[in-house]
Amino acid sequence: MANSSWGLLGNLVTKHIDKLGQTMSEVIAGWDPETATEVDRDRLANSLREAATELEIARQSYNKEHNDVVNLKKTIEDDTRSLVELEKHIAAGTISEASANTFLDNLEKSKTRLVIEEKEEKNALEFMETVKKVVETFSEALADFDRRAKEKIQEMEQAKQECDLEKMKAEQQKEINSLTGGVKVGSSALNALANKAAKMRAEAAGIKAVAEVTQAPLNKEKEIENIRKSFAQPATETAMERLKRLAAENQAK
Repeated sequence: MANSSWGLLGNLVTKHIDKLGQTMSEVIAGWDPETATEVDRDRLANSLREAATELEIARQSYNKEHNDVVNLKKTIEDDTRSLVELEKHIAAGTISEASANTFLDNLEKSKTRLVIEEKEEKNALEFMETVKKVVETFSEALADFDRRAKEKIQEMEQAKQECDLEKMKAEQQKEINSLTGGVKVGSSALNALANKAAKMRAEAAGIKAVAEVTQAPLNKEKEIENIRKSFAQPATETAMERLKRLAAENQAK
């Protein structure tokens, strides 16, 4: 709310400080929507409740003053219309001079009192409008404070959600890094095993090559020996050859 509005309101309240009290004036003078705290807000809310109560009292007071003016005007109008008849009664001698003067004195007093009643009605109306303005201004100030507070709360909630999201992302990234590190360790272990297997295969191939070179002469020598044995073994006899051999041996004897 504009400071000029609060300044105008402060002037109005100061004018009726005797009825509204010093506290309300201090609340208006100390209220700053940009720096207001929760304590200031509570103080303003209390002043609003007091002002609302005061507004109802002011409205009743104004209604009374207004009705007094209306009724007094009607009385004056009725008495003024009665002056013609009063003059006739005075001329006819049907009413005493004293009674006529009493009636006229009362009419003049009513007119004088009407000026006072109208002024009191005006003051009551002005006070009621001032309190009404206070209530409206305080209500707007509270609504503005609550709106600002709601926006701040929403900003805080959004910031918290963003913070939680960033924390979650960080935790997820930490897990991913942990898993990735495990894979790297596993890959290194597998590579080490593969290298060891390759080394063992190379060693086996070398041993086999040496064995083949060493075994070759032995295999060749064994092959020659087998050929020699085959030459030394007698040829297998047939049944006919055996029969002739045995017959020859008998004749020789």
